[in-house]
Amino acid sequence: MQTQLQPKQQEIILEKLYSGEITSEDALTRLTPEPEFKGLKKARFVKIKIDLPNESRKLNFFLKALLSIPLPIGLAKLGVRLMNKSVKKGALSQKALANAPEDKKAEITEKMKSAETSLNDFDFNELYNYLRYAKNTTIDIDSNDAKIKIKIR
Repeated sequence: MQTQLQPKQQEIILEKLYSGEITSEDALTRLTPEPEFKGLKKARFVKIKIDLPNESRKLNFFLKALLSIPLPIGLAKLGVRLMNKSVKKGALSQKALANAPEDKKAEITEKMKSAETSLNDFDFNELYNYLRYAKNTTIDIDSNDAKIKIKIR
C-alpha cells in the first residue's frame, strides 16, 4: 500500500512527466495512492417479510408469524442450495403437476415451461457465494401476486 507522497516527490514526478521521461499514465499511478481495502462485513441474519394479497388472512398471518424472527444466514444458504438442486432436477414442476386438478394441467404446464427457463438462467451458485458478504442489503420484490422484502443483516 502506497502512502501520500511528499510535495517534493510530487514535483519530481511532474518534472519527469514534463521532460517526457515517463508517460502520463505512469505519472498518474505514481501520484495517486492505492485505496485502502477494508474487508467486507459478513452477514449474520436474514429477515424476510412476505405479503400475499390474493391469499387468505390465515395464510398471511401464518407467514408473518413464521418469519417474525430473523433467520441465521446458514439457513438461507441451505435454502438456496436446496432450491438449486430442485430446479436442476425439475422437482418443482413434478410436484405441482402431481397435485394439480386434471382440467388445469395443460395450463400449469405452459406456465411452468416459461418459469423453468427463467430459473435455469438464474445462477444459484453465484447467489450462494455472495449471500455471506451481503450485509446491509435490502431486496424488495413487488408483483401482483406477492410483496416480498428481504433484509440481510
